[in-house]
Amino acid sequence: MKRLLSLFVILVGLQVSAQTSTSWIKSYAGKIGKTSFTMLLHKAGNDYDAYVYYTSTQLPYLISAQGQKTNTITLTGTPTGSDDSEKWRLTIVGNKISGSFILNDKITAVSAQENNLQKGAAYVYTEKKTNLNVADKKSPHASFYQSGIWYSNNSLINKILWPSYTTKTAGQHFIENKNTFFNNFKKDTKTLKPADYKDDSYMYSSESFSKLLMSYVSKNLVVFTEDNYEFNGGAHSNGVTIQKVIDLRHRKQLELKDIISDTSALTALLEKNYRRIYKVPADQSLMDYGLFTNQISSNENFFVTSKCLGFTYNHYEIAPYAGGQITISIPYNEFKHLVTDFAKDLFVE
Repeated sequence: MKRLLSLFVILVGLQVSAQTSTSWIKSYAGKIGKTSFTMLLHKAGNDYDAYVYYTSTQLPYLISAQGQKTNTITLTGTPTGSDDSEKWRLTIVGNKISGSFILNDKITAVSAQENNLQKGAAYVYTEKKTNLNVADKKSPHASFYQSGIWYSNNSLINKILWPSYTTKTAGQHFIENKNTFFNNFKKDTKTLKPADYKDDSYMYSSESFSKLLMSYVSKNLVVFTEDNYEFNGGAHSNGVTIQKVIDLRHRKQLELKDIISDTSALTALLEKNYRRIYKVPADQSLMDYGLFTNQISSNENFFVTSKCLGFTYNHYEIAPYAGGQITISIPYNEFKHLVTDFAKDLFVE
């Protein structure tokens, strides 16, 4: 379903400069009360995204915060299958974070310390927002945001993450993508007049957001989760999440067949865990609950940690748009009999 770095490049608007404190990615290990966790924290300007996973389950989930202007930040998020939003109030001082974890009005102390991350990994971003008529904030707007991980010392991972970025850095491509986006917006709205959008300017607006975050890392694995969102008018936006799992032992992106010997055997486990996560009664069919099918097949949009295997299903893949994005995780002890010899070292019982 977020590496200590030596050098970062930050890209804001059309400017390129050496990294100071504007963007970075850091890994922290710590405890909420007595519960151990890892946090992969990404900073881009005043915005933060973090993937958190508990040592006991190794199941990453996203928490985020926008517009944080001090070293004390408040991140919120909801783990897959939970009805309750979590709140993390953290203060970053040096290589430590401390604060509180709030769930259902219960407050628990949090403390964590930065640990070593993959060398050369940097978090870069660019963003811009403008209105068609800069003097009229109610006129159609265009918003662009792109961020991602780029390695200064690992061209192999860069090629996996950014296969079309062959001659320039990710940051340079981000700026080119941004310029193309705004040039297209300008062309598309060239003949638009205030009378055309006076009743609904949003229908003429354009938005593009893309984030590629590190969602899990271990000695043998690194997982990246890319979230993409586009709006170009119409009934609703389009969002897609892409998972990429890289085996650090063999320096390759993993396919499901590398991990599971019989992928058809996952169907029953996917149904079992979909019912568990989304609280579907045993006497109710999946189609009655809103899916397109009563059998959920595995796909190549998966993530792996040392204790689970998870699958992401985007809009319309197994459910209508209103069903949202669906993530199904399977605990290791349920599929360990299917793990290939090649992949056994990736998991921990």
